[in-house]
Amino acid sequence: RKMAATLAAALGEGPVWGPKAIASDWENQEVFTGIPIMAVQFDGNIILEASFRTTTESYTTNRVTDKLTPIHGGTFCCHSGSAADTQSEANVVAYQLGWHSVELTEPPLVHTVASLLKEMCYQYRKDLMAEIITEGWDSQKGRQVSSVPMEGMMVRDSRSSYICGYVEATYQEGVTKKECLQSTANTLSLAMKQDGSSSSVIHLAATAESGIEWKVLLGDEIVQLTIATLSPL
Repeated sequence: RKMAATLAAALGEGPVWGPKAIASDWENQEVFTGIPIMAVQFDGNIILEASFRTTTESYTTNRVTDKLTPIHGGTFCCHSGSAADTQSEANVVAYQLGWHSVELTEPPLVHTVASLLKEMCYQYRKDLMAEIITEGWDSQKGRQVSSVPMEGMMVRDSRSSYICGYVEATYQEGVTKKECLQSTANTLSLAMKQDGSSSSVIHLAATAESGIEWKVLLGDEIVQLTIATLSPL
């Protein structure tokens, strides 16, 4: 017995059996909302678009997550990064804007919404992981869209060279809402195909002064584009 105890102490703990033996690293990792997200402005209106995927490391935890979040009135945001961080930022800003609108006795400006999100991303850039696209309508500047990356800069364009290249090659001025919806769906379909792990579901929101039109494209409704199927430039 003494020899057995000495041998066990020298070898350390034995192999783990049961559920612990098959536990994955992703169980203790943070949940992230997957990219891509997109916003396109056309004819005074804006289309927001996002895939539904959320991941924990390499594991896809949810393929039907809604990433289009209302902030205040007709102002929305698409969020990417840590799911908890982005949702917390949206909730905090929505709370601040609620009091702000009471003080103003009118809806807040879209620039104010984007600025508050920018300040949060910058102030907590070492603690939070969040990239957000904001869009909305106000009486001063009409429809507006802005991108707030992780470092807290507020810009009016995308940082994805892949998306920018396709959009610059295919986008035309004066497109109708139907054409813009199809074009943005095709763009997101290409981006989802490149990352290899996005869900086969696209969430669309066409916003206008008169209201918001929601649309969900399921897998069999999404055009599967490849290099072979793209029209020549």
